[in-house]
Amino acid sequence: MHRLISLIWKEWQVLARDPHGLAVLFLMPAVFILVMSVALQDVFAPDGEEMGQVAVADPIPDATAESFLDHLSKRVLLVTVDANDPLARDEVRLQLAADFGERLTALVEDPGENPAPALDRLADPGVDGRSLQVIDSAIQMALGEALSEMEGDGEVADLLTQLDRHAIRGLRPGQADPTTTLSSVQQSVPAWLVFGMFFVVIPLSTVLIGERQEGTLDRLRLMGVGPSILLLAKLPAYFLVNQVQLLAMLAIGFWIVPLAGAEALQPPIHLTALILVASITSLAAITFALLVGVIAKTHMQATTAGGVFNILFAAAGGIMVPRFVMADTMQSVAWLSPMGWALDGFLAAFLREDALSVIWLPLLGLSLFALLCFLLAVGIIARRH
Repeated sequence: MHRLISLIWKEWQVLARDPHGLAVLFLMPAVFILVMSVALQDVFAPDGEEMGQVAVADPIPDATAESFLDHLSKRVLLVTVDANDPLARDEVRLQLAADFGERLTALVEDPGENPAPALDRLADPGVDGRSLQVIDSAIQMALGEALSEMEGDGEVADLLTQLDRHAIRGLRPGQADPTTTLSSVQQSVPAWLVFGMFFVVIPLSTVLIGERQEGTLDRLRLMGVGPSILLLAKLPAYFLVNQVQLLAMLAIGFWIVPLAGAEALQPPIHLTALILVASITSLAAITFALLVGVIAKTHMQATTAGGVFNILFAAAGGIMVPRFVMADTMQSVAWLSPMGWALDGFLAAFLREDALSVIWLPLLGLSLFALLCFLLAVGIIARRH
């Protein structure tokens, strides 16, 4: 234990001697957050033109519902799903009441009685704000047109005025609400935070190579320090750096990004999930850096390999480009990226009240990735000695 504590203290001293490397770990993601939050505003903002996709749960209750869906199908792409199926990822789903027509009429004719909503609009929190608002607008128009047919000579404009005041209240968002819709800043902050966390591969791997070239690792091994202790001693210092990165990037999202003209970052809904995701992501990033540092023979190799893998992980994982704008084939590739797993976990913490029930799979992937990297690094050091 005394040896481990001494090695940990050594790592703090080494880290303190590299202020430029530390500065890059904070400045790089900060700049990307500011630039991308502003640049992607139009991607996430509603433009009213793009046709979204909406799943409709079977069965269709009555003729009024069929009329409503017929009008809605002219504005969005409708697909039919089983009402008992759980909400799919990035899905918007409508569940129509069994007495849809009666409830829809009551929403307009007797709004003072606070009638039950005619339908539920369920949305996975991962659905971007642009698509969700376009879909809501289409639902409102289709409801007005269906009511116009029911009322005969009723004016669609008057009906839409009533629906805007009363019916939209009934379009319950299920797991999402207007404050938890994915926005450009809520995409950019966790995305570039993950990228910054993984960028510890550059300073950490170069430190390992320097120690190997100077003979420090050999001397420690001759003193009886095992490879696992050598590597474990490097975790606390860089783990703390990652957590400071987390706090700094959140602060930028809350207070600096609005000054650049974008909306402010909304606080995370689930703080426990945020802490878990940040901790496991940090371990995955550090152990990956250790593996690169053990395998690479020169500083140039470590810098090149670490940078290339980080860029590949980021491109595939939805860091550089939001996943919802990728082609389907690229979205499937995103599941191969540890950065993609980390981003999923962070987005769940920011957007979902049930985050703990959905982050276990990304955390499992990150944990296995971290364990594999650490065991490979230990094995390589042990084999060399």
